Amino acid sequence: MLTEYQIRICQRMIDTIDSYLQGTTEYAITVNNLEALLDVCEIKDQKIVDKWFDCWTPLETMNALYGNVVKIDEIRTEMDDLKQYVKSLIEVKNAL
Repeated sequence: MLTEYQIRICQRMIDTIDSYLQGTTEYAITVNNLEALLDVCEIKDQKIVDKWFDCWTPLETMNALYGNVVKIDEIRTEMDDLKQYVKSLIEVKNAL
């Protein structure tokens, strides 16, 4: 179960994704910030972390290969997948 602090960090992840999808943040910054947010979130459940990386790794691969020339339409599905996963973590906490 996530703490209130972790839920706030997860919400920042969602906000970060939304900012990119709205065109206000560069791709490389978005991908790097998402990883940094996971680090500060300090999630101890390895299954949650592994699933998060399953969603994030395609984004990082595109970042490593193409950087900021990645177009939103090229990675929208992957961004949406990560966003939905993070939302599901928050929803689990709110359902309790």
